[in-house]
Amino acid sequence: MGSFFVHLFGGKTKEDRIKEKMEQIKRKAEGVKKQEEILQNKMNILHEKDKKLEIQIKQIDTQHKAVQTELESIQKTIDKNIENSFKILG
Repeated sequence: MGSFFVHLFGGKTKEDRIKEKMEQIKRKAEGVKKQEEILQNKMNILHEKDKKLEIQIKQIDTQHKAVQTELESIQKTIDKNIENSFKILG
């Protein structure tokens, strides 16, 4: 009889409130899951970008070392030429 009055006056039974609460929880859980998927996708994108940047850093470091070696070689050649020029003059 209690349930009759609940429905008669537009109220909700305890079972109805529990079902609604469960649906709310289910919708929130689905939203959280979707947000986790979005976050994971963004993390994957960042990870790939990080890998590419690491490769670029290695390439730049290799180029820097090559330029540094070339500069050292040129400096030695210049020093040797200066030394030879002074020997000729001296």
